[in-house]
Amino acid sequence: MTLRVAVATLGCKTNHYDTASWLGRLDPAVFEIVPFAGMADVYVVNSCTVTALADRQSRQAAYQAKRRNPEATVILAGCYATVETGSLTGSRVADRILPRGAPTDVVQALIDEARARGLSPLDVDHGPQFGSQTRPYLKIQDGCEAVCSYCIIPRARGPVKSAPADEVLRQLEALAEKGVQEVVLTGIHVGQWGKDLPGRPRFAELLRRIGDSRLVPRVRTSSLEPLELTDDVIDAVATSRSLCPHLHIPLQSGSDGVLERMRRPYRTRHFAERIERAARAIPDLGLGMDVIVGFPGETDAEFAETLAFVENLPFLYLHVFPFSVRPGTEAAGMPDPVPPDLRKARARELIEMGKKRRRRAAEAQIGKILSVLVEANRDSDTGLWTGFAPNYHEAAIDSAEPLGGRVVAVSAAGVYNQGHRIRGVLHR
Repeated sequence: MTLRVAVATLGCKTNHYDTASWLGRLDPAVFEIVPFAGMADVYVVNSCTVTALADRQSRQAAYQAKRRNPEATVILAGCYATVETGSLTGSRVADRILPRGAPTDVVQALIDEARARGLSPLDVDHGPQFGSQTRPYLKIQDGCEAVCSYCIIPRARGPVKSAPADEVLRQLEALAEKGVQEVVLTGIHVGQWGKDLPGRPRFAELLRRIGDSRLVPRVRTSSLEPLELTDDVIDAVATSRSLCPHLHIPLQSGSDGVLERMRRPYRTRHFAERIERAARAIPDLGLGMDVIVGFPGETDAEFAETLAFVENLPFLYLHVFPFSVRPGTEAAGMPDPVPPDLRKARARELIEMGKKRRRRAAEAQIGKILSVLVEANRDSDTGLWTGFAPNYHEAAIDSAEPLGGRVVAVSAAGVYNQGHRIRGVLHR
């Protein structure tokens, strides 16, 4: 007899790492991990609360689980459960609400469920379990102490908590022993890594230790704040053979007026200077950026400033978000909200700019040989193998060979119609 457990994870890479860590602490002789869409004895929702939509999706996942099996125990954990503990406790959303910092964590709650059914799970820790994921995550820190006016996450995650460098290297070594080809460093505010550790080591020092270790062929960083893209960080990436030449830097707006209302700690001149420095120093840099449009009070002139500023930056791709009101944040009460239809229209315009830039960047790769880490399975829509180069150019490969999980050399022979994928041919 086993206890069937299903987990739904919403939101960021850090949430996915947390779920993987829970799974690694469950005794496989007692706990059977099953799909969330199927029948289970216990359903766990690792929730997100970054927007009101994320809150709603978290509730919906819990409701769906209860409808699927009314006899099951439904546990709501994660960021939404932490921020809205008061309103959720005693509600019908889930049987148990487990905010961060509660005396009982998710794993202990599952162990309690198993013991209540006469099972005797062992105390195990096999490390985070990512299944067939090609690029597992490694959480180097948690928490955020920024004061962005639109963001609720500091309330959900609390202050910065860094993993010691030796622990990061230990986890990296464990992944290397499994044959992992690429690891993504993740956290809530990765550039603040080390500020709470003895001696206050800097993020660049961790990057250098990781790069010098050469434990994993490729290590990629997740989102890094503009002012934390220091010269030391840039130089660490530029001089390493294993740190990927790929940076994702949240701009959020190309208007200084909007940045001020967002309470972002930089202005466009600072952002441009950091990006230009990185582009000069890091060969073949792939730069991604986040941009929020339709922030309260954003005028046509301010949006035009964002369009012009973004157009002049050497980016590879954009993640564009129409502003979404998050109750409980300062921005939710700001005057002069932008109408939803106008937010969407502005987002479409910027998304179109991003598509054109990505296609031009892909076309510029034609004739080059790219080292591509192929995803575990073929693309479900095209049947092609897909994967990413170190600088985050995406390639699609038409091959009968089993390429999943391998690093292969491909010739960039063209660009597929959608524009963001390079047509790759295996290089012999």
